[in-house]
Amino acid sequence: MALIPPLFVSIQAMENTRQQQPFATHIPVLTRDVQTAAPYGSAEAVWLALAGIESWCAWSPDLISVSHLDPLPCGRGSRIRFDFIHGQEVWTISYWLPGKRMDLYREIGALKVLRRFEVENAAGNGPVTLALSYHCAAKPPWRLLLASAIYLERKRANRLFVDLETHLSGR
Repeated sequence: MALIPPLFVSIQAMENTRQQQPFATHIPVLTRDVQTAAPYGSAEAVWLALAGIESWCAWSPDLISVSHLDPLPCGRGSRIRFDFIHGQEVWTISYWLPGKRMDLYREIGALKVLRRFEVENAAGNGPVTLALSYHCAAKPPWRLLLASAIYLERKRANRLFVDLETHLSGR
């Protein structure tokens, strides 16, 4: 009898790629590749736009304001409050690799949501790609009960990614 991995994911399982955890999975629900244009022609410029979280209001019409809840600058463990037109959300930076990757993590009861932003520059001076992915996890009995919340989170993530893609590609 084969063991079926549960749909529950701890944040440690998402982050730790070296440790083998056969019963933990993460399911990419949404992945987008954003091709950038001027003035975001360098990986550094894309990272600065991404890491300057307070400036996200400039490119996302759904965002009213963004603020740090911690006195320290952005980094792993920082909590950020997003004031959207639909309400307020608090996210935690769970992974921070300057110039390369940032993960925002949020728990909504039994639902765990992760938004990952990865900056890729394949050929040094070539085009910069920002890979955006969204992961959502809940224990199996909760997954069915939280289907509407999962759908709303996916819709919000998609809207955020479309806004960011439009901003970085200059459309």
